[in-house]
Amino acid sequence: GRDMPRLLIQSIEFEGPLYESWPPTSHTSLFIKSPNEDDPSTYAREIITHFASRAFRRPVTREEADSIYLTWKATYAESGDFVQAIKDALLVTLTSPQFMFLIETSDSPKAEKLGEFELASKISYFLWNTSPDVELLDLAASKQLERSLDAQVDRMIADARFEDFATEFATQWLSLEKVDVVEVDHKKYPALHYHAKAHLRQEPIATVKYLIENNMPLSQLIQSD
Repeated sequence: GRDMPRLLIQSIEFEGPLYESWPPTSHTSLFIKSPNEDDPSTYAREIITHFASRAFRRPVTREEADSIYLTWKATYAESGDFVQAIKDALLVTLTSPQFMFLIETSDSPKAEKLGEFELASKISYFLWNTSPDVELLDLAASKQLERSLDAQVDRMIADARFEDFATEFATQWLSLEKVDVVEVDHKKYPALHYHAKAHLRQEPIATVKYLIENNMPLSQLIQSD
C-alpha cells in the first residue's frame, strides 16, 4: 500500500487530579475536624452522626447512630482499617430507608401536620429535586421554617436548581423525550430549522417556570396554548 504519514509517540504523561487544597473537600466533608481524631471509636461516632444527619435530612437519632456504628465496629475489629470501616458504615447509611425515602415520622395513621425537617425535605425535593440546603435545615432546626415558608419558596424559585424541577416536571408530564424521535420531512416543511426540536421541548418547560414564578393558577397548565 501507499506510504502514509505516521505519528510516533514516545511517551504520554497524565497529571491529576489537581486539587486546590489537600485533603480535598470530598474528604474533609466526611472526615470532619475533631479533637477526638486519636480515639477511633469516639471519632467514628462523630463522623457517623454528622454524615447520617446530612443523609437523613434531619438530626439522626441515637438509636439510628448506634445501629450504623455497629457496622463500623465490626469492620474495624476485623481489619483494623479505620477508613474502610467508615466506608462500610456510610454505605449502610446510604442504603437505609431513611435516606432513600421521604419518611414521615408520625406514628398516627391520621393526616397530621408535617414536622419542620419533613417540610424542608418536601419543598426541597419538589422545587429542586435534591436534598435541603443548609439554610432550610437551619430554619427547620430553629423551628422557623414554616413561618418563613413564603420567603423560602421565593428564594428557591430564584435559584438555578429550580430549572431542574421545571425540566423534569414538564418532560415527564408531556413526554417531551418523544419529540427527539419524531422525524421531520424538511422538503415538506423547509421552515423547520435544525433547532426546532430543542425549541419545542423548551417551550412547555419555560411555561411551567413562568406560571410558578408568577404564582399563577394551576388551571393555566391545562388552558395555556
